[in-house]
Amino acid sequence: MRSMLAWPLFLLLAPPSAFASAPTKGNPIPIPVDLSEPLALRDFGRDLESACTPIYVNESISTGYYLPVAPNVELADDLHTTLAESQVLCGFDLGYYKPGEGLVNATVTFYANNPFDAEKGAVLAGPYLVQGLPSGPNAFHIEVQGGMLQPDLWMGVAFDDGVTGMLSFGPPTLGSSHDLVWFTPTDFPPGFITNFGGTPPADLFLAVYTSPSTPVHPATWGSLKAYYR
Repeated sequence: MRSMLAWPLFLLLAPPSAFASAPTKGNPIPIPVDLSEPLALRDFGRDLESACTPIYVNESISTGYYLPVAPNVELADDLHTTLAESQVLCGFDLGYYKPGEGLVNATVTFYANNPFDAEKGAVLAGPYLVQGLPSGPNAFHIEVQGGMLQPDLWMGVAFDDGVTGMLSFGPPTLGSSHDLVWFTPTDFPPGFITNFGGTPPADLFLAVYTSPSTPVHPATWGSLKAYYR
């Protein structure tokens, strides 16, 4: 992968509209529902791990926006966790808004990062396919197996319908995140860093849980087919 350290600074912080070949979708849209009260977190899929500990949590304060992108385009948030050393991924939370009716599928992938967000590194865990997510504003806890996470991460989420978007929340209550996301259009790999102009902050409704146990599957071949219950 080409090192982002060699790229000009304007490229690192450029908005999607600065690229003629990149989709302009991904800009924040006000969410048309009231999220002033905490969004209820529900389980999705099977219970797989009992000894999970949160290492990053950003679920408390809505900015009033969500971030839809084109189908299968990934937004990855920089997560700077409470880990002191690598541990095994055992679950994550995600909060999103899907307008209209029907179901949507999400793909979640974890990548290496560093404290300065210089580049999106190698895949550490996933991709995890989460199938059949319902419409509306939702927050789900999803347990998975496989993958060693490190203290600094990128957590990427892509939806397959082109209208669903991650909820913008912040600041985190556990760990930290800079005002950045990694935007990866399918026609502009490897993507680029953006903050959508700074309003709202580019932080997503996410949480991550780990365990010191040994991973069941290799980090780059994790998968999940989850069904709402």
